[in-house]
Amino acid sequence: MAHKGIKEYTAEEISNIAVGQSGFDIIGADTVQTVEAGVTAGYLDVKYWIALKAVDADAECTARVLAGVAGDDFSKTGSYDVGERLTIENGDTIYGVFDKINTVSSGDFIIAYRG
Repeated sequence: MAHKGIKEYTAEEISNIAVGQSGFDIIGADTVQTVEAGVTAGYLDVKYWIALKAVDADAECTARVLAGVAGDDFSKTGSYDVGERLTIENGDTIYGVFDKINTVSSGDFIIAYRG
């Protein structure tokens, strides 16, 4: 039986296939790390990230929504500059269009999927 291409997958499978096709970055370290798409060394070719996923443990972070995109920044106050960090539980994914990410705790790691 021939493969039916994209029609053979469920909507959930299609979504999972789409995320990550542009690559990803592991953000986090033994110290607090702040990265900005297109600015921070090592991330100069990144335009933005479309999803953040905590790996290995819960991760506290803030993320700034790309300018011109409707919605709040990922923080307790909705503002990257004055906001308190939110916790992404291990294995959970937050979707959005982010251009700046800050991890707060030593040992927090996030997979940031490129858009």
